[in-house]
Amino acid sequence: MATDGGIRVAIGGLAQQRAETVKNGGDPDVQTFEAAKQIEHLQKQQAAERKTLASSLPLVPTLREFLEPRAEHDPVAARLLEQEKRRDPAQQSIRGRRTAAMEPEVLDGLTHDIEDGPPKCVHYARDGERVMTDRGERVDLYHVDDREIEAALRLAEQKYDMDKGLQLNGSREFQQRAAEIAGRMGLKVQNPELQQTWQLGRLQTLQSEELGADTRLTAPAVGKGSVEAARADHGGDRRAYTVDAQAMQAEALLGKLDIRGFDALDRASRDQPLTPEQRIQLQGHDDQTRLIDDQDRLTPLGERVTERMWAKIETEREQLQQQLRTRNIDEELKKREAQEQKQERTEEKAQEKIVEREIATHERAEEREVEAPQRAPVRSRPRQPSRDMSLGG
Repeated sequence: MATDGGIRVAIGGLAQQRAETVKNGGDPDVQTFEAAKQIEHLQKQQAAERKTLASSLPLVPTLREFLEPRAEHDPVAARLLEQEKRRDPAQQSIRGRRTAAMEPEVLDGLTHDIEDGPPKCVHYARDGERVMTDRGERVDLYHVDDREIEAALRLAEQKYDMDKGLQLNGSREFQQRAAEIAGRMGLKVQNPELQQTWQLGRLQTLQSEELGADTRLTAPAVGKGSVEAARADHGGDRRAYTVDAQAMQAEALLGKLDIRGFDALDRASRDQPLTPEQRIQLQGHDDQTRLIDDQDRLTPLGERVTERMWAKIETEREQLQQQLRTRNIDEELKKREAQEQKQERTEEKAQEKIVEREIATHERAEEREVEAPQRAPVRSRPRQPSRDMSLGG
């Protein structure tokens, strides 16, 4: 199986090839493209092998399946199970995994044409049609379907400082789609307005690793776009960032509630009667902390806090699901490793017994040769001359 260590070794070798190319008068941009192709092949081979391994493991239990046997003895599990049933009523379903296959390599099939300039650039075409241009400081795209976006991102990954991230420019559709694909690939994006879409891409990767699914979360891109390195900081960051004061207030109030406060918010959101203790907990002491009105209905602030509460529960649910998934895979790998070690020990013992029997047989044969008496050769006894017993006449 391809490993991250194998990829690091490959990257080290590619860096040496790149240096030799420059030394021999070759084009470093073209060598960068070739390096991106080789790394893409290794990464997609590794991803396919991981999916194949995951598909051979038992299905990860759902949160409900995990909570049900524990709810009878654990009040926290019982509470989470009740919330899970309200959030997602039980449905009859059949779960399974898709078979894992290696994704097609997006850089394969691209041809290049070097334009000396100035400024120098490298044009890339597919089937004779230009799809993107490497202009040094940025990569321009003329076709913005998923394949070409990924190709540009893979090229940019080898060209630019990925610790700082990439800057996406172009139509809104292109930026959204490119941010999702970058999230799926784990490539940092600088655009602050695209961070939520980037996170959706990361979520898609987790779902794909679990079920083999490939769900598109954003619309197809149209128009043109470009990918460039993070812009240098001249005199500080001059961008204006908006602060959502209401969201911060809701988060602060939510942090002061315990599980009983969560239950009170849930009951108020469903217009169910509250106990005096629950009412006191949600009434607060002024308009900045009041979550219910005099009729025990949620105030606008209470609605925001409730939304944050359910978002927090959903996040915790996903984290628990991921922990279950990771634990399940780790346990299965340990089980397989133990079985392989047991099989190896059994085979070693069997081989040792065979060798011991062969040695014993050889030793017994040698002992028989040593103990056998050394017999002298048998000599024929001389015959006595026969006497003539007859009387002469």
